[in-house]
Amino acid sequence: GSTFSGGNIKNSTINVQSTGANIVRVPSVRVYNSTTFALSTASAVQVLSFDAQQHISETGLHSTASNSSRLIPTVAGVYAIGANVVFPGGGNGLFRNLSINVVNGSSNFTVGAQQVTSTAQCLLNVQAQWSLSTTDYVRISVQTDSTVSLSLSSGVSGQGAWMTFMGAT
Repeated sequence: GSTFSGGNIKNSTINVQSTGANIVRVPSVRVYNSTTFALSTASAVQVLSFDAQQHISETGLHSTASNSSRLIPTVAGVYAIGANVVFPGGGNGLFRNLSINVVNGSSNFTVGAQQVTSTAQCLLNVQAQWSLSTTDYVRISVQTDSTVSLSLSSGVSGQGAWMTFMGAT
């Protein structure tokens, strides 16, 4: 193998891949929907499911086959959690909401939320840092008061979520 003992690296791309014992793997995942997500009209809270993974560092953080709405910590500790959605313009009603929810047994905590009062197209982004155990899971939810059907944009920039381990509590 190669070693690097110091110096400057400019205009280079470095990829580190190893199965060595001294490599630290940071649990992280980035998920999104490859199709649009139709919102119920004048809806109650709707939990987003995610059918695609842009990045996943280890098995267990997310599944596209079952419980695809869940991001599941594989190591207990503090996580950076985030989500974004693009609400389309149009519709009626003025309320658009995006929330990060942590489920712990029968308890459900909203740990971050952003809302707007507009019928214009809008990007909502919410981020939080939260201490999670391996029995918790994270869900992303949306809500609108429009009585006209709306669909969230698809793709990585349209609707997505991420979670990265930051360290022990």
